[in-house]
Amino acid sequence: MLGVPGGEEQIGLEIAERKAAEAVPLYLEKGLDATMNLINIDPEAQKKAEEKRRLKQERREQEKKRKAEEFVQQKATSGPEHDTVENLATSD
Repeated sequence: MLGVPGGEEQIGLEIAERKAAEAVPLYLEKGLDATMNLINIDPEAQKKAEEKRRLKQERREQEKKRKAEEFVQQKATSGPEHDTVENLATSD
């Protein structure tokens, strides 16, 4: 280096330094390949993966809710009268 880095170059160096500091403990714990995969993630690919995970989680939650609603509906239309909350409270 012949001089003090300017604006964007300084920011780039700070980011690289931060990544290097994060990489050392990862390397010691997980090894070189895993560390490289974790540190050198393409930001766009990371955003896409996070969005995919979020959508998958939303679908799971919607499916759980749908199944719960179906169960309640099925119980209300086909269950014996003594299964209702009102009848259970007054049955004794």
